[in-house]
Amino acid sequence: MTRYLVDNSVWQRLPRSAEVRSAVGALLEAEGELCCCALSLDEFGYSARSAADHRLSMDRLLSSFLFLPSSAAADAEAAAIRAALWLAGTGRAAGVVDVAIAAVAAAADAVVLHYDSDFDDITAAHPVVRSRWVVPRGSVD
Repeated sequence: MTRYLVDNSVWQRLPRSAEVRSAVGALLEAEGELCCCALSLDEFGYSARSAADHRLSMDRLLSSFLFLPSSAAADAEAAAIRAALWLAGTGRAAGVVDVAIAAVAAAADAVVLHYDSDFDDITAAHPVVRSRWVVPRGSVD
């Protein structure tokens, strides 16, 4: 079974993209396990429109996704990812949250499921991190 740490770039497209819904459904049918972490939840929660919307969203995600906690290993991985990005000449190519999400995924042996080119930069610089576009880049808005 493959674990997929779902990035906010996927969650935001789920309600409006049949292609993304189909791709996520295919992962579930293939016995993939969808995961979240504190940072991915906070990133998603930031998009809430009200306290009630936030509460409903968090309850739904926490009851539907496996929670991957951060750890000392993930913290060390985040530092290694940023160092690798600088060595590759792309030190600022990926944001802080994306680096931290990638680090949690790597520490938990999960694949980051995304629709965000920052993860291409991360995996190019630090191949320990595995990532996968939910659908091909440029295929959805």
